[in-house]
Amino acid sequence: METISKTRGRNRALFLMERGLIYQANGKYEKSNRDFLEAARQIEKLETISISAQAGSFLSNDLLLSYNGEPFETVLVHTYSVMNFLKMEKWEDALIECKRALKKLSRSSLPNSQPFTNYLAGICYEIMGEYDDARIEYKKVRKACPGIPFLQHDLKRISDMPKPCHKSEFICFIQIGKSPIKHPVEMFIPPDKRFVIPEYQRREYRGRRTLVMAARICPPAGAGKAQASQSSKSYLLTDLETLAKKTIRERTGREITREIARLAAKEKVSREIEERSSEAAANLARIGFMLAESADTRSWQTLPAKLEIARLSLDAGTYDVRVQFLDANNTLLEETLFKQVRAEPGEKVFLLSRSFL
Repeated sequence: METISKTRGRNRALFLMERGLIYQANGKYEKSNRDFLEAARQIEKLETISISAQAGSFLSNDLLLSYNGEPFETVLVHTYSVMNFLKMEKWEDALIECKRALKKLSRSSLPNSQPFTNYLAGICYEIMGEYDDARIEYKKVRKACPGIPFLQHDLKRISDMPKPCHKSEFICFIQIGKSPIKHPVEMFIPPDKRFVIPEYQRREYRGRRTLVMAARICPPAGAGKAQASQSSKSYLLTDLETLAKKTIRERTGREITREIARLAAKEKVSREIEERSSEAAANLARIGFMLAESADTRSWQTLPAKLEIARLSLDAGTYDVRVQFLDANNTLLEETLFKQVRAEPGEKVFLLSRSFL
């Protein structure tokens, strides 16, 4: 990983996004955030891309441009930074990244499409004592994801603030499966015009639901079963599989219009070559343009298909926490064990778990 850390060029931001998520999956949160924060800086620069770079890609393909991420991916760069900061208990940094993520989200064409990000913002605002802002974010999530039981508890808890809470909480960020990836789709305009646009295609994965269980180590004498252990399923907040396809679909019309304009520009260049040189030279140019036609199929491939959350409210103590990933038949696929996790009174403990199956 370190030997290619100086990767430059058109895929620099994408490389950092991929590596940042790999670092996070391996518990290297500091390294992960270095990559995510640098990726965010790269994306900001690329959003002011030069006119000359755009013009160069217009007569060939978008692979000549530096990859600056799909809109939902740029939001997720900050969202994943928030998860890392929460895990490292850097609350102020987490809130700063939350605000950046929300700003990106508000500017997108699908501003209500990533409730997972809104929920993290609610958590950060709550931790920092900004309860009105936390309430706003939790209500956004409740509107987008009705029926999630802990949201009503969140809103009640916010309304009771600053009443002290002696219960501890485990908040588990769950990532399931593999996000779809882009493939080229050929389109033809009779009699002989061809262009290629990207389309997301699903990748298979078996994980369907997650169960989180916390068992207290050495519970106090006389403690009931409810005090000694607790379990909860996780709840889906953002379906990246659906969001990715919706993002492409939302701009397909613009993509086709742009490709038709690109074909017209190429034909104009070919005719100018024919006028200045020969028909053979013009036909060679047409063949070259056609061979150069390629869809930009770059995407953040280490993303999961689903982002979920589970919350457990417990008495203070030390717990073994198991995260079980189950298939559609409730068969156990894999399990992550967090051993001897200590939760102090009123403390929020953050856990991250990922299944690629």
